[in-house]
Amino acid sequence: MSRLKQMLYLPAIFGMLIVNMMCKTEKKKDYLEDQVEKKEPKVTIVKSEFGTTPEGEAVDRYTLANNSGMTVDIITYGGIITSLKVPNKMGVSQDVVLGFDSLGPYLETHPYFGAIIGRYGNRIAKGKFDLDGVAYSLATNNGENHLHGGDKGYDKVVWEDST
Repeated sequence: MSRLKQMLYLPAIFGMLIVNMMCKTEKKKDYLEDQVEKKEPKVTIVKSEFGTTPEGEAVDRYTLANNSGMTVDIITYGGIITSLKVPNKMGVSQDVVLGFDSLGPYLETHPYFGAIIGRYGNRIAKGKFDLDGVAYSLATNNGENHLHGGDKGYDKVVWEDST
């Protein structure tokens, strides 16, 4: 299984857990009994175009849906979760994440909505550190600090499906 597909399955599993936790005790018990009977929730994946970067790289959206009414949209730019819809207690699907409907705002400065922030999450003071006696200097993109992987962190990379 490709790394992208592995990355896409994790939010789906997370979403299914959220749906399960949101159910009332009796409803949760019924849901679990239904899942035992069904053995495993059915997950569908649909790929669609989401936009193009200024460098001309195509950005795709993957929509994962399960048979419990949960959907998650993940784009290949930054591995960003743009939408996570889960049914509320009335069964009405609601989006529970902050995100944008188009690629443009993600290309601008934003607070890392739904993105894979890597290589490092948080700040490295003054963009410097020592490891085994070797001094390293990093890009400073948050005042004098290194934040979330620097100038081009994982949130600004177009991820590719290698299958």
